[in-house]
Amino acid sequence: MTTSPRACQSIFLFLLCAGLAACNPIAVKPELAAEPVYDAGTRHPDAPLELEQFGRLRGPWDCSIHYLQQDGSWQPRAGGARWTFSYALGGHAVTDIWEPEPDEEYPGSIGMNMRVFDTKAGVWRIAWTTADQARFDLYEARDEDGDIIMWGQGPDHQVRVTFYNLRLEQFDWKYEFSATDDGTLWTEVARMKCLRPGMEPAVLEGDPATPSTGEE
Repeated sequence: MTTSPRACQSIFLFLLCAGLAACNPIAVKPELAAEPVYDAGTRHPDAPLELEQFGRLRGPWDCSIHYLQQDGSWQPRAGGARWTFSYALGGHAVTDIWEPEPDEEYPGSIGMNMRVFDTKAGVWRIAWTTADQARFDLYEARDEDGDIIMWGQGPDHQVRVTFYNLRLEQFDWKYEFSATDDGTLWTEVARMKCLRPGMEPAVLEGDPATPSTGEE
């Protein structure tokens, strides 16, 4: 059986078109599975469970601040601060924004922390910066019996920051420094109580974050 020239031409064009379609990436582009999107309030399922240690603080907090005076008393800062935590990097990190209210005696600047958990070392890696400094201060942190303790190194002293009395609607925070190389002597110089907006502080028995007057 013979094939007419017109039929041969039709077969050739069909094969040519089929071949071009096979080589054309647009024509054969496979459908990609959509990546799930996680909002700022969600830990990614593949992220370490330890992320919840700071992640449970997500959302806004109103903080009252007191500073240690030379006579041993505690002076309140006239303006408080709004502290807002959220998940970041698609639910693989925790970030927070620190926004102090104006205060002539204790000026402050808006600041930000980025917190990631190092699963190999079993510690948090934290970087802190503010709007008026061109550097990052680095800290490590661990959960110790429900408290979160951060350590850092200043120019001539060590720094220890503790989150404690962690509750659904409030937590306490304190800042200490040590001028000794072995960190055996610590001095608390700042403390805060942070509440969810509109909440009144609960009275906790033996609450060390309650400011007192006189020497301690």
